[in-house]
Amino acid sequence: MDAGDRSNARPGTECSVATSEGVKGQVCRWRYAFYLLLSLLMLAPIANGWAFGTLAVSPNPASVGQEVTLAWPAESGACLVYQNGAYWANTSCSTGEYKFTPSNAGEYNYAILNSLYVSTNTISLMVEESGGSDPDPIPIVPEIISFTASPASIIVGQTSTLNWSVQDADSCIASGGWSGSKSASGGSQTLSGLAVGSYNYILVCQSAAGSSAPKTATLEVLPSSQVQITSFTISAGTILQGEAASLSWSVANAQSCTGSGDWSGSKNINGGTSSISST
Repeated sequence: MDAGDRSNARPGTECSVATSEGVKGQVCRWRYAFYLLLSLLMLAPIANGWAFGTLAVSPNPASVGQEVTLAWPAESGACLVYQNGAYWANTSCSTGEYKFTPSNAGEYNYAILNSLYVSTNTISLMVEESGGSDPDPIPIVPEIISFTASPASIIVGQTSTLNWSVQDADSCIASGGWSGSKSASGGSQTLSGLAVGSYNYILVCQSAAGSSAPKTATLEVLPSSQVQITSFTISAGTILQGEAASLSWSVANAQSCTGSGDWSGSKNINGGTSSISST
């Protein structure tokens, strides 16, 4: 092809025409190699994601209304902040961070693009409702710490008291010798007007985790017997001034004994002795 033919060559075909002309052909091949290498260098960061560093978020998780910071390796130029794959905000790359305050709970994904549109990694942020996300407390099976009748044995006509203490209960139910709902935090109840016999009082408490083991308190009501002073004597019927004598007594079925006359006060219901002297 002569010079006239080359002057009519289409733009972009000069290299193919010049390849037979020695030095010009070499320059043309080097130019193609240069552009190819430049293209690879520009595409490699985008393909491999290593050019713009790693994005971090803190704190994570965060609460609604709490300040959150996105951080990346600082560089010159402008940066775009992407949230959940869409453009969200712009900032300066040189600050190396972007601060914001989430207003809604949920999971969010963030990435930063620099001025060459090279992206950082994508990072997830979990935003929780204010007050945190502490799990609900695990229900505990209740326990009846104690359940007693005091006293456990009475004479008909006397009273006794049921006492109970409980932990981790929402409710308590009585059965046996009593019935109905009872205080889940513990309490007491007086028993009276009971006939002779043996009474079993049962208590069971519940919570969301289940029921306690039942506890039983037993009360014995004994028959009343006639009180008898089986003996009451004095060791000497006559004593001199300054001498002493002894009173002795024995009793059956007594609940109390009281002295009167020339002595006074409560006396032993099972019997006993007491010294007296003349003055």
